[in-house]
Amino acid sequence: MKTCKQLLFFGILICLCLAAGPSFAAEDAFQWLNPAYEDVSGEKSPHPDRRLKKNEISSECASYDEIKTAIRENLQKRVNSFALHVTETNFDDVDDMLERAFDEIGNEDDYLYWNIRRYSMNWDGWDGDIDVECTGEYLSSYDEEQQVSQKVARVLSEITGPDMNDEEKSRAIHDWIVRNVAYDLTDTERSAYSALYLGTSVCHGYALLTYKMLEQAGMETRIIAGSEEMNHV
Repeated sequence: MKTCKQLLFFGILICLCLAAGPSFAAEDAFQWLNPAYEDVSGEKSPHPDRRLKKNEISSECASYDEIKTAIRENLQKRVNSFALHVTETNFDDVDDMLERAFDEIGNEDDYLYWNIRRYSMNWDGWDGDIDVECTGEYLSSYDEEQQVSQKVARVLSEITGPDMNDEEKSRAIHDWIVRNVAYDLTDTERSAYSALYLGTSVCHGYALLTYKMLEQAGMETRIIAGSEEMNHV
C-alpha cells in the first residue's frame, strides 16, 4: 500500500512539473559593430554621457511589425537600454525577426544607421513569452540631434532659397561645410553635432552633416562607405 501511495505521489509531481513547462528558458544573443569601427573595436566613446538614456518600460510586441517599430523608435530616441516582450512568436523564429528588423531599419535610414556605434540584443524565454534586452551606443544623444536639426534648418534658411535648383542648393551646402568645418586631426569627433557645434570632425561627421543638410533641403541622398583599403565614409 505504501509503495502504491508513493508511486501515486511521484506521478502527480511529474504531471505538475510537465504542466509548468521546462525548468530553464532558452537564450540567444546578437551583437553588431558599425563597419566604420571595425578597425577600432576596442575604442571607447569619448562622450560617455551620450549613452545614459534608458527606457525601463518593456514594449509589448505580438508581431514582426511591432518588433520593428519598437526597435526603430528607441534607436531614433537614442535610448541606450530598452526591452521588448515578444508574444505569439516561436523562440526559434525570433532570432531572424530581430536581426531582420535591425537590418531593414538601417537600410531605410542611412543617418540613423551611421549614428549607431554598437548594438546588441540578448533574449531568453519560451515560445510566446520571450524577453529581449537591447543596448545601443551612439555618436550623439537625442538632445544633440534635436539641436542639429534646428541649426541645419537655420543655416539652410540663410544659404538656400525657393528659387534655387538642387544643384545650386547642393553647391551652397558644400561651400558652407567647407568654410565652417575643419578636419579633426585627433580622430576623435565623428558626428554631425561635433561638425556643427565644435566645427570639427573626421569624414564620418562630414558625411552625416552633409546628409542631414541635403535631406532637410529636400534632396534624396545616401551615405556610402568603403573599408577594403582604408576606413572611409
